[in-house]
Amino acid sequence: FPATALAQYQWTTADCVAMTDHLSRKKVLANGLRASGLKALLSAAMIEKIAMSGLGYQHLKLAFTRDGIAGISGLLQEKTAHKPRVTSDRKVIAAVQGHFSSLAT
Repeated sequence: FPATALAQYQWTTADCVAMTDHLSRKKVLANGLRASGLKALLSAAMIEKIAMSGLGYQHLKLAFTRDGIAGISGLLQEKTAHKPRVTSDRKVIAAVQGHFSSLAT
């Protein structure tokens, strides 16, 4: 392979640092979601997907506090690059909404 063909796949030190920071933050967010009780309601893959989007338990709680069910739904379904930020699956959204609704009562 010519060196120019491989150069497009090389990571700079800044790229590595940014990816490490992102993965560290995702791990913290995912652990917070698991500890919150959502672990019993959502699959491990869905918790990872929520965390990978940059959302944590406090973000979901704040969305529910501000706008109730519409806040959670809007946050998880928010479009980024013509796809939902996390999911548009109604069962997942209902599970998260149910969790916060049960805490509010």
